[in-house]
Parts: sequence; structure tokens; C-alpha cells
Amino acid sequence: MRQKKGGLQTPNHMDNIIMKISKNDEKWMANYEALKAYIDEHHHLPDKHKVENRGLLNFSKYTRKKIKEGTLDEEKRVMFEELLATRSNEYTGGRKRKSDNEENK
Repeated sequence: MRQKKGGLQTPNHMDNIIMKISKNDEKWMANYEALKAYIDEHHHLPDKHKVENRGLLNFSKYTRKKIKEGTLDEEKRVMFEELLATRSNEYTGGRKRKSDNEENK
């Protein structure tokens, strides 16, 4: 903190950055925990057709985008990929699953 005339203290620019980073990390962890709870219960990612789960779906899409760009922290990337590995392969989101015969053609 820097001292201003009149004895008032103003936050340093770096203090603001540190506060924003920790707030973003808190939001990311809250979204991560909510998505984890959803996957534990339903065994798949949220459906894009259900409005009540749209925030979780957007979080997962945004996180995947950040992973592809290479801008997500390594720790968060590992956590997210481990979470996605816990999903069931049975849910296809309404798409038809290819049978073994179709895949071998």
C-alpha cells in the first residue's frame, strides 16, 4: 500500500492484480466443484438443451478452449482432464453411437 497525502492509503497496482487472480481462481474452483458434482451424479457433461445447466456447460467449453490455446495453468489442466476421464462413455448427448461394424468399414 502506498501512502497518499492526508494519511489515506491506496492499494498498490500489484495488490489489485493479486486480488483479481485469487478471485478468478476462487471462481474457477467453484465452477470446477459444481461441474464435478454434476458429473458424479449424472456421469456426463451438462446437456446444452437444459437452461439450468448452461453455466456449467459454458465453463467446460471455456476451459477446453483455454487448454487448446495452452493458456490454462498446468495444475488446472490436469485437474480438468482427470475430471473428464471420470465421465461415462455411454451418454452420447442424443447422437447415435457408431456400432463396431460401422467403425471397421
